[in-house]
Amino acid sequence: MNWGLPPVDIRRMRSGRFAARSDPSVAPDLQSRPPGTATVEIRSPGARRQSLSLGSHLMPRHLAPTPLDPAADAALLLRRIAFGTLALLLPIASLVSRRAAVVLAPIGVVLLVIAVLIEDPRDFVSRLKRSVFSLPGLILLGLVGWAVLSLVWSPYTGSATEKAGNIMLAVALGFLGNAALPDRMRASNLNLAPLGAGTAAAFALALIVATALRHQDTDAGVERGISVILIMAWPALAWLLSRERGLSALGLALVVGLLSLTRFEDGEAVANVWLDKAKDRKAWLILYTHDVAERPSQWGCTIDALGRLIDRALDDGFDVVTVAEGSRRIGL
Repeated sequence: MNWGLPPVDIRRMRSGRFAARSDPSVAPDLQSRPPGTATVEIRSPGARRQSLSLGSHLMPRHLAPTPLDPAADAALLLRRIAFGTLALLLPIASLVSRRAAVVLAPIGVVLLVIAVLIEDPRDFVSRLKRSVFSLPGLILLGLVGWAVLSLVWSPYTGSATEKAGNIMLAVALGFLGNAALPDRMRASNLNLAPLGAGTAAAFALALIVATALRHQDTDAGVERGISVILIMAWPALAWLLSRERGLSALGLALVVGLLSLTRFEDGEAVANVWLDKAKDRKAWLILYTHDVAERPSQWGCTIDALGRLIDRALDDGFDVVTVAEGSRRIGL
């Protein structure tokens, strides 16, 4: 038997009549055979050459079992639920509920924070400090501070305070979510982004088609949900392209593109919708446009369209006045 070592003669085996001899010419033969086989040449005096092909049997290696870490498993589960809430449930729920983003976004961020606190709380605190005291973070805090300062001269302190509180909450959630994201993300978590965006886009198209067939106006909740889908579509497309899933990216782009085309509406039709809402609520309504001309700009209005809106408002019993007159009537 030759294993690439110098030739060795083995004589007088147990029978005393056979000799197993290694030959240097066997080495190339071994190299041409698959791993794990060897050729043994056995000769007896005056007999013909006989060859045996022996296979090696590898003993299985018994690896030590990986120790269980319940804390790490709990963190992975919480992070998976958080990504499912933000990337899958949020865009779909935004189409049917106006408060879906307000409720689900904080839940998802809180789950991410709990997961990173279980794994490494010190790293989370250090990442949060770096995020807040970075240049973009300081600029954002300055803008929020200016928004809060504007409450001093706001004529509507109550509603302005509520909006300022919402802005501060959104900024705080942004800082916490950014610090809670891991450096290396699981592909299974990131796959939820295109899945959620595509499913929500298809659902939104179905709602729009069903509304059009019933000759009704699209609900405002659907409009807000479409905005969420359009925002989420870009990172979802980037992830699919980075994984070289061209067909999936093309399908998502087509669905989102069709959905984005529904955002272009006739300005006069939108104004008529708002007139109906103001009439039902007995509320004030301010209609504004960039310019009024025979050939207006992209953001303008034609003279005929403005005349039709004024006639419709007068027929419905509206008192049409200028913004200055309306402000004077309510005491501003």
